[in-house]
Amino acid sequence: MGVQGDLGTLELSDLLQNLELHKKSGTLVVQTETDSASFYFDEGRLTLFGAPDRPSLMEVLVGSGLVTAEGLDRARKKRKRTRKSLGEVLVELEEVAHEALVELARSRLLSDTCEVIVSTYGEFQFTPGGVPRGVFDPEERRLNLGLPVGPLLLEAARREDHWQMIRSRIPSDTAHHKLVRQPRVEGSPETQGLAQALLERLDGTQSVGEVLAPFPHQRFEAYQLLADFAEQGAIRLIGPDDMARMAREIETFDPERAWSLLTRGLSRDPQNVDLLAESARAAEDRGEVDQAVDALKMLAHLCAESDRTADASDALSRAAKLAPGDTAIAERRLDLALLEDAIDEATAVGLQLVELYRAPGLHKKAAEILESLL
Repeated sequence: MGVQGDLGTLELSDLLQNLELHKKSGTLVVQTETDSASFYFDEGRLTLFGAPDRPSLMEVLVGSGLVTAEGLDRARKKRKRTRKSLGEVLVELEEVAHEALVELARSRLLSDTCEVIVSTYGEFQFTPGGVPRGVFDPEERRLNLGLPVGPLLLEAARREDHWQMIRSRIPSDTAHHKLVRQPRVEGSPETQGLAQALLERLDGTQSVGEVLAPFPHQRFEAYQLLADFAEQGAIRLIGPDDMARMAREIETFDPERAWSLLTRGLSRDPQNVDLLAESARAAEDRGEVDQAVDALKMLAHLCAESDRTADASDALSRAAKLAPGDTAIAERRLDLALLEDAIDEATAVGLQLVELYRAPGLHKKAAEILESLL
């Protein structure tokens, strides 16, 4: 018989303990206003976790560097002739050790579950029965993982104490940080090794999420180290101006990352002049004409507002070359030329506009342009 309710009246930790105590088998779905998470319990032990957009175990294997993309491709080809899982084939091909595969999957199951436990408010529904189709990662299922609830809740409580501190120093996974000085790192050799690996990736071109991607089985520990680096002032947040400069520096050898930096910078500061200028140039080089024109229009608008009319005219001239039939660009160019008493330019742009307005129904517009030129 299924059970459902509100986590406002029954804490998730109490619900999990109840499932373990009565050795229940079935699927628990936790639903919030924006997200959902599914857990599968086998006789009271947590064995599977599922969530929308959660990367597959194979994707995490490649992202962590434990398996190469080529190795995974070889395993997929060999698996076609067997009924084995990809994980089993990878182990047979010696692409990854079985212990490392299990440890990665177990750590990911622990981390994902802990995050839900410490942050979730919403509704729940428990449905007894077997593993439902299409909800959980089949590769994870073949590993027969099983976590006891007691230690899981203790770990969640420990992490909850630290998450507020971590998020106060590393508030967003989309932010970019750069190493500015060597931090002090204490702890075991494993912690020292993780710290060194993180420091090598903190060049400012990668977001927090990208920096942490190779360490899915040490995600919480990596967050803690980043928070420690921030507290010591060893890393600093990269701003939009920095992103524009760094994009210029890496464009020749990594154009895709440079483009990603520009895109992220503009999402944070859509009116940053340096970012707009770099984005317009990069978009034009990539053949993204519409994006280049949009960036140049905004750049011209911002330059005109700050009385940089020469820069505004230059941006509009570049935009006009990319979109010669855009009357809005031509009208703005004409306004600026008339404002600056640039008679020759105003005449040339105005006559271009008259040609654009020769279509039926637009003669009045053409007449207005000619009147302004007179």
